[in-house]
Amino acid sequence: MRRTSLITALGVTGMLLSTQTLASETIQMGKSLFEEAKCMACHTNRPFNGDNSRVSDFKSLSTMVEACNTNLGVGWFPEEVEAVAHYLNHHYYKFPVSKQ
Repeated sequence: MRRTSLITALGVTGMLLSTQTLASETIQMGKSLFEEAKCMACHTNRPFNGDNSRVSDFKSLSTMVEACNTNLGVGWFPEEVEAVAHYLNHHYYKFPVSKQ
């Protein structure tokens, strides 16, 4: 019984660590993309999460990042848009992110 519990605990710990590593890598990729695209050229005088923000949850944040991507011809793939949204969420918004 104890051996099974230990194996289960180690497995769960490994999954959590790999999820955290993946999340960290995604956030770092999002930060790099955000900086390379010079997003702060437009956003420097506008706070991301101020009272007049049009973003109210992670889904609307992803939608806004995709709007910038499309309207400005940035050329990000969908997974890159999501990485930038995760970076912005981690750094500014702190919305809960549901797994889809």
